[in-house]
Amino acid sequence: MNKYLKLTVLLTVLALSLHPALAWHPDSTWVFNQWEAGLSNGSALNDPGDMRGGYSSIWRLAFYHQFSPEDFGPQLPMRYFPAVGIALTYSDFTRTNVYREVGDKEEVYRGTYGRFLSLAISFSQYHRMWGSRNQWRLRSLMENGFAWAFNPYHYPDRMGNTIGGNFQVYFHTGLYFSYAWGHHEWGIGPEFTHYSNSGTYLPNGGVNNLSVGVRYRTLAQTVFPRTSRDGYLLDEFKPYLYNSFYLAIGIHAEGERGDRATNHGDIAVYSQVNVTYNLMCRVAPTSSIGLGVDFFSGCEAEQISRPWWGLGLKHETFYRRFAISVGVGYYLNGMHRKGRGDSKTRIYEKIGLKYYLPIERGNQPQPYVCYHIKGNEFYAEQFEIGIGFTFGRFYRSGFLQKLQKRWRRQSLQPE
Repeated sequence: MNKYLKLTVLLTVLALSLHPALAWHPDSTWVFNQWEAGLSNGSALNDPGDMRGGYSSIWRLAFYHQFSPEDFGPQLPMRYFPAVGIALTYSDFTRTNVYREVGDKEEVYRGTYGRFLSLAISFSQYHRMWGSRNQWRLRSLMENGFAWAFNPYHYPDRMGNTIGGNFQVYFHTGLYFSYAWGHHEWGIGPEFTHYSNSGTYLPNGGVNNLSVGVRYRTLAQTVFPRTSRDGYLLDEFKPYLYNSFYLAIGIHAEGERGDRATNHGDIAVYSQVNVTYNLMCRVAPTSSIGLGVDFFSGCEAEQISRPWWGLGLKHETFYRRFAISVGVGYYLNGMHRKGRGDSKTRIYEKIGLKYYLPIERGNQPQPYVCYHIKGNEFYAEQFEIGIGFTFGRFYRSGFLQKLQKRWRRQSLQPE
């Protein structure tokens, strides 16, 4: 029995052994009331001239709390019974060989992407259902967390590896067409997986992987409402404006490229202070949009040693106290270096995860902790971690009243 079959059997036995301990009902007091196991096979994406043969294998085990509509709160009618949990993922890229052209197009073997073990926050929800008993379903999945790389760049034995450092940021998303009976559901669909160190180490080649995944999950809820009015409580939602402020520390690496370094001393890690203020509008139960001002203090590294100001468009998608935060901005005071070369840009982007602490008293400030990955035209620059708070909710305006009427009308209509 090869090692991949052994790993699959081990994860299956572990999942089945936990089966009796998981409650079936979404209003249960159990933290986790369902679990999911999955296996995926695919291929890493890269320049065809750099990558040769092989395929990727990914094993995954996740535990969720599946919410009822009353438990989750107001939500959009196309989102059925969201689930929030944690996912443990093991990814194997050791069969993907990476080469590099040197002189006269001669190819030199560099290594593989190696193996990763990740732990992430996972968000899952249904979008559409068919059949007299809703057996056929369309479900999406999104995960964000951290990973450990087992085979990163290292001097002198692994100088050709394109993955730099053990610390990696993990992102995964998938869309599954599923069939359910009773408390069981099987699904299959396309997936995208990303690993990178977010500029905290050199080199930062990263991995982008496309795969097809097969998933089995237990179901805490078997009966789903067929109208948006049935339990979705949209008429209770009130749009509002609010302020958001946070302070973060950004971490990034500078120096020689990893494959040219003679030792680890050629790679320096810097830190800087980042500050953000956003004016946001909660336009939907699970969505906010707004504008923000970003300040990046800069560091001692060449080309980014001075402060930078930016104006950005911001968006947040909420899952209970978690929020996926995305922003696209424009540098106001000059061109910023794009990647490691000489090209520059005025465009930057940030994506990350927030957790709002369970401290909420009416209109008082709401604290949160967060992390973001900052890039320049999708070239990762730094990883930032910070703390912030929201304050000053405003409910009265003509625009907000129109939004409130829209949600009330939608809550009275079938899908």
